[in-house]
Amino acid sequence: MGTLTLTAVAAVLAAGHVKVGVTPPDVLANIRVVDAKTGETIEQILEADVASSTVSRYAVEAGNFVRVDNAFQIIDEDREIRLEAIETPAAEAADAVDAVDADEHTA
Repeated sequence: MGTLTLTAVAAVLAAGHVKVGVTPPDVLANIRVVDAKTGETIEQILEADVASSTVSRYAVEAGNFVRVDNAFQIIDEDREIRLEAIETPAAEAADAVDAVDADEHTA
């Protein structure tokens, strides 16, 4: 994950809001929406807002999207959530150090 993406992820985490089609895809790919009470990841998120404790997501049963007539079913729910970075800046820094160390030992 590049520095620009890390900065964008940090900004989204601070804002506490993600939305498909608004939040850049590379940023969404590095954010996980988690149920604050259970710690379980909430999948198929369309929009999530920490401050209002709201989540909009696709309904999924047995690994398949649920269809109602000609559209996918969307679930809007109130639940306490948190946003988490999937890859933290510390992990990226450690990877960079490991890469430099590997280069020094192969030269």
